[in-house]
Amino acid sequence: GEELARSSDKLSRAFQRMMEDKLATIRLFNQFALIASALLTALIAILVYRKMLRPLSLTVEGFTRVANGDLGYQVPLVVDNEIGRMTQTFNRLSDRMRALFRLTDRINRGTNLHDALKFVCEEFRTFLPVEWVGVLLITPDRSRVALERLYSEAPSSLRENDLFEFALGAPEAALAQGNALAIDDM
Repeated sequence: GEELARSSDKLSRAFQRMMEDKLATIRLFNQFALIASALLTALIAILVYRKMLRPLSLTVEGFTRVANGDLGYQVPLVVDNEIGRMTQTFNRLSDRMRALFRLTDRINRGTNLHDALKFVCEEFRTFLPVEWVGVLLITPDRSRVALERLYSEAPSSLRENDLFEFALGAPEAALAQGNALAIDDM
């Protein structure tokens, strides 16, 4: 009986040691898994910050600067995704706003019409297909349009005081539809 009790006690201790060893292995595995999860989470957080939050905050800063009057401010491009495309679009908008502001400023400073038309042609060529810029006036009988002033860097068949047939409502229709209106369409 005593030997059976000792064998049973020995077996019980061996089983307990085996279970404690397995438990220690499980704890060690859990610690490694916890550390790996923490590192992976930190890596994901860094990537989200670099790919999304930082570019967004730079773009928001750009919007704020332009809203506060720094027209023409360019946001640095740091990513090539939707946020990067939004930043590129913002930069184009900012360029256009600066060009419009410069035009307005130049006109308000009282430059002559020729210089103003030249400036419009040069400045707007970066984002509009401009071959020439001119001032068109509707004749008193509203049947034609006269080219009052013209600026073009390239030779043109157009001349100041040229008259063009005028389809009543054509400019308004073109503006309403968002279409370009060529002289030939008038």
